[in-house]
Amino acid sequence: MKNSRFKYILMPLMVGAVTFSCEQKELDEVNPSAGLTAESTGNATSANYIFQETFEGSSAFSGRHTQFGTSYSFQMATNPVFAGAKSGRFELRSSDGQVANGTRAEVIVADPATNKNRWYSFAAYFPAKDYAYDSGSEVISQWWQTSGSTQATSLRVRKDRLILRTGNDPKSLKEIDLGAVTKDSWQEYVFHFIHSNGSDGLIEVWRNGTKILEQKGGNMYNDKMPNWKIGIYKASWNSGSTETSKRVIYYDNIRVGNENATLASMTTTTADAPVTTQPEPAPTEPEQEPVITEPAPSAPSEPEVSEPAPSEPSEPETTEPEPTEPETTQPEPTKPSEPEVSEPEPSDSDKDKYKNRGHERRERKDRSYGYSKSYSRAKGK
Repeated sequence: MKNSRFKYILMPLMVGAVTFSCEQKELDEVNPSAGLTAESTGNATSANYIFQETFEGSSAFSGRHTQFGTSYSFQMATNPVFAGAKSGRFELRSSDGQVANGTRAEVIVADPATNKNRWYSFAAYFPAKDYAYDSGSEVISQWWQTSGSTQATSLRVRKDRLILRTGNDPKSLKEIDLGAVTKDSWQEYVFHFIHSNGSDGLIEVWRNGTKILEQKGGNMYNDKMPNWKIGIYKASWNSGSTETSKRVIYYDNIRVGNENATLASMTTTTADAPVTTQPEPAPTEPEQEPVITEPAPSAPSEPEVSEPAPSEPSEPETTEPEPTEPETTQPEPTKPSEPEVSEPEPSDSDKDKYKNRGHERRERKDRSYGYSKSYSRAKGK
């Protein structure tokens, strides 16, 4: 085990239809919040904020308990940025030495809550280049209560899915899939908690202003109230490796709200501009664009104007029957002409027959004429 003292193995747990297994029990430091007794910090600039970090100052997480093992574990960045001019860049590598008994780059941003009703929010950016698919999970946010055990509620990524693990008993924790991790794009998450070990517990989650979860029931152990940690913790790298060896996440506008906070006050878009005005132009603009861009109606008008195209094929259809007329006239002259002409009929022998018949006719005629003439004379004519 890398720089470790103990090795733990957690057998797979079956919770209803949800099954999960830990590569190893998640060890954490003992009493991480020592010296952090005041819940409210100087970073809170709103009446309803207990803590806020926008990374716009010269330093970040002033007075907070940081768990960075290398110089690249945390850095201020100017790109990408969710709001303002800077963001916070967290990086963890499988080769990093352990900090507080784990391979982590985390910050305790909020001390143990003094009220069950609490709000938490942050914007996260997962760069596709430095956040590849991995079957091994890592915690990116956790509500910490106890050392030597996985926490009752934590937000983690596994197989490019965002998963909320929660419950009130380490043997019956369940996992809730919050959807695919969107990479190369800022996503803002807001969490509303009623921290409780009993049935009155509540977790509500919003992504980019849209509610994606309402989970009722116990969400903490029967222990002290949790504090809130943010960053990267990968227990599978404590004593082994996974498909990837590097994790980079950018965070911005990290906030903790008290019992008087609201979704509007915890959301960057609603804090900077009214919710009612910003979403409205987004849906209306695409609706107006197809109406204004009237090439859609003009496109069908063009074929209507160019109607000679359908008339052109009709012209040959009318002319084609005309040339078929000679086909009907040709058989008429050929059929009668063939029997009429029949030139091969008169042969030489036939001609002699005709001549003889002609002489016979003349002789009969002459005889009949002579007879008629003699008869007329006899009559005295």
